Amino acid sequence: MKHLALAALLLGALGVLRAAAAPPSAPDAGTFLPYFQPFRTDQAALSPDGQYLAYSLRDGDKLKVVVLNVDHPDKATALATVASDETSTPSQAANQDEKTPAQIRWMRWTTPTRLVVDTNGVFAVGSGGSWTNYVGAVFALDADGRNAGLIATPRDVLEQIPNESTFGPPPEDQPPAVWSPDQPVPSASDTSNVDSTYGAATPDPSEPATFPTLAPQAGPTTTVLAQNLRVYDLAPGKPGDVLLETFGNSRDDGSQRVGFVLLNTVTGKMHDLSGDIVPPNMAGLTDLSSHVRVLLPSTLLTAFPHTYEYTGPTGANRPQPLNRLVGPGGAFSVSPANFFGQREIPLGFGANPNDLYFASNVGRDTYGVYSLDLRSGHRTKVAFEDPTYDLAPPVQTFGSRDQLVVDRFNGQVVGVRYAGKFAQTLWLNQTFQDVQQQIETALPNHSIRILEWDSAARRFLVLADAPGDAGAYYVFNRFTGTLSQFVRRAPSIDDGQTSKTYPFSFDEKNGTPIQGIMVVPNHPRVTPMPVIVLCPSMPWDRVSPDFQSRAQALAEMGFMVVEYNGRGAWGFGLRERAALAPGYDLTQVADLMATLDYIEGNYRVDAKRVAVMGETQGGFIALRALQIHPNRFRCAIAINAPVDLGNWLTTQRWTDNDVGPSLTRQALGDKARFDAAPLVKHPDQIKQPIMLLHYPGPDGAPRTFDYLAAKSFASSVRRAGGGVEFDDLSMDYMRGLPEARSEVYAKIDSFLNLAIFDYSVKVGPVKERR
Repeated sequence: MKHLALAALLLGALGVLRAAAAPPSAPDAGTFLPYFQPFRTDQAALSPDGQYLAYSLRDGDKLKVVVLNVDHPDKATALATVASDETSTPSQAANQDEKTPAQIRWMRWTTPTRLVVDTNGVFAVGSGGSWTNYVGAVFALDADGRNAGLIATPRDVLEQIPNESTFGPPPEDQPPAVWSPDQPVPSASDTSNVDSTYGAATPDPSEPATFPTLAPQAGPTTTVLAQNLRVYDLAPGKPGDVLLETFGNSRDDGSQRVGFVLLNTVTGKMHDLSGDIVPPNMAGLTDLSSHVRVLLPSTLLTAFPHTYEYTGPTGANRPQPLNRLVGPGGAFSVSPANFFGQREIPLGFGANPNDLYFASNVGRDTYGVYSLDLRSGHRTKVAFEDPTYDLAPPVQTFGSRDQLVVDRFNGQVVGVRYAGKFAQTLWLNQTFQDVQQQIETALPNHSIRILEWDSAARRFLVLADAPGDAGAYYVFNRFTGTLSQFVRRAPSIDDGQTSKTYPFSFDEKNGTPIQGIMVVPNHPRVTPMPVIVLCPSMPWDRVSPDFQSRAQALAEMGFMVVEYNGRGAWGFGLRERAALAPGYDLTQVADLMATLDYIEGNYRVDAKRVAVMGETQGGFIALRALQIHPNRFRCAIAINAPVDLGNWLTTQRWTDNDVGPSLTRQALGDKARFDAAPLVKHPDQIKQPIMLLHYPGPDGAPRTFDYLAAKSFASSVRRAGGGVEFDDLSMDYMRGLPEARSEVYAKIDSFLNLAIFDYSVKVGPVKERR
C-alpha cells in the first residue's frame, strides 16, 4: 500500500487540473495536541529472568506502571500510580502556566520480582517565605503489586553546607548527610490503598502526604538542606541495589557536591558512598564506583581549548590533563578550531573503573569508539568502527553515557548506539548482532533499539519506531525466533491519523548527495498539495530517526513536509563536514533549493504554494532563502531565529555564557559573512509575508538581545512594505510543554491560511504580545 500511495505522488500526465483550496476552518490548538503530548507509553523494562514486562501508562494526568507476565500477558499482575502532573510541577514556578507532564526518567527490575521507577516528582522544601523545589522520586513495587511506595526522595538525601565560604569536614556532632527513610517500605501485609482489580498497593502521588515538605535545619557552622537526586544505574555486583546520584546546592564559590548513595530497593536502606566536589563551571564524568573521574570546563569563563582533566582512580587527585596521561598524540580537548575536526571525546565507563570509553576520529574520517586503560594510558583491544557513519553525536551532554550499552549481568560495554540510516547499535557480541539483524529484517524501515535482555539471552526487549511511526515495544525470543508486540507507544496517533513518511535521496549537479524525508498529509487541502520545507535547526543537524511530531503537526495542516540533510550534516565523516565551509549560509540555501527542485520535479506538488520554516539558525536560513528567492516561496516562518549571526554570537558570549555557540561558530560563518549581515541590512528584499516567533526572556527581566534584534528587523521589513507577523513565545513553549506548543502551531496554521491560500490578504502590522 505504501508503494501505491507513493506512486500517486509521482508526476502523471501534464496539465493536471488544480483543485480549489477548501475554505480553511478556524485553527484549533486541540488538533495538534496529540502530536506534542507525552506518549501513552514511553518506558518499558524486562525482568532479569525474562518472566515479567513492565511498561508505563499515561491515564489522564496520572502516570501508572503496568506489570505483565510475559507468558500470560492477557492479565496484568500489577498496576500502580507512580506520579502525576500535579506532583511533577514545580511549586510557585515563575513564568509557568501549564503543568509539567509526569515523566519516568529510569525504570528497571533490580531483582526478578522488584521493579524500581525514578520519576520527575518535585518537592517544595523550605520554611517561611523561602522555598526551593527539588526533583527526584524513586518508587518501587513487587511484580504482584505489593510492597509499593516511595523509597527515596530529596528529604532522604540531605547535605550539610558549611556556613563559611571555606569548606572542611562536617563537625562530628552533626548527623550524617544521608540516612535511611524514616518511613519503611510497606510490608506485604499492608493492604492500605489497594486496587481491587489488581491487588496492588497504588499510593496516589497527588496526595499531600506523598510529597511532604521539609524545613532546612541549621547548626552552628552548617546548614542541612535537601538535594536533587536521580537513579544513576544498577549497583554493580549488588542485586536489588541501585546507585543514586545526588546533586548538592550551589556553594559560595560556585562549586557543587555530587554524591552517590547505595539504595537497597527491597529494604529502603541507604548507604552513603562518596561525595566529590565538582569545581565551579565544570562538568564531570562519573564511573560506576561512584567517583567523578573526568572533568571538562562548561562555560566561557575558561579560555579555549577546553581540556579534559583526569582526577585519578578515586576522583580525589589534583586534576591533570588527560592528554598528559595518554602522551604524544592525545587529542582530549575541544575548541572552535577542532570541534568539527579531529578530536577525542570521553563517553563513559563500564564495570571496570580503569577502562575509559571514548570516541575518536584521529587519523580516520568517521568517529569510532575505543577503550583507554587509565592505569597505563594505552588503548585496549576494544574497537567499534563504521566506515560510513560517525559513532559519536556532534553535541552531547557530557557524562550522559547514552551511547554505551552495558550488560547488566557482567558490567561490560557490549554495544554502541549511533545514528545511521535509522537509530542503530553496533555490537561486540555476535549473538546480539545477529538478533539485531533478525529484528531489522522483521521490521524494515524502523529504528531497532534492543533495550534489555534476560540472563539467558533468550528474551530481548525491543523498541521499534520511525519518523512516521511512534512505535511499539516488542519481546523477541531468540530460541523460537518469535517477535511479539506488547504495547503501542501512542495509539491515539497511530496509522489511522499519522501521515505517511517516505525517504528520498539524490545527487546535486556538483555531485553532493542530499538525503531526507517527506511527510505526505492524509488529507491535503488542495491538489496538487502545498509544501513546507523544514530547514535543519543547525547546519550540522540531520533528520532525526525518531518520530517527527513537528512534521506530523504541519502535515495535519494539509502540507507535504520536507526535511533534508544538507552539506556539513554530522554523522557522515570529516570530509562531509568540511563541505559546508565555502559558502556557509549561501551553501545551506543552495542545498535547500536543490531539495525543492528535486521535490517539485519528481512529485505532484504545487510549486506556487511553498513555505519555508526553521528554528534557531534554521529560521535564519529560512528567511535568507525567501530573501534570495522571493519567487519560489509564498512565506517564511522563523522560530527563535538569530537575524544577525555575528551580533548574536557576540552578545551571547556575555549574556548567557553558553559554550556551545562559540564552539560551533566555525560552521555558522567567517568574519566576512558575519560582517555582511545580509538579512538585517536588506529588509527591503523580504518581498513575501514572514512570521517571526521569539522568546523575549523571563517575565520582569530585560528583553534578550536576540529578541530585540528580531523585533527591530520585523519593524524594518514592515517599513519597507513587507508583511510581518511577530509574536512572543512563552516560557512554557521553551520548556516543551505540550499545550503551549500546540497553541503555537495553531498560530502557524492561521498564518499559513492567509499566506498560502489567500495571498491577497495583507498580514497585519507588527505586534507584540506579552
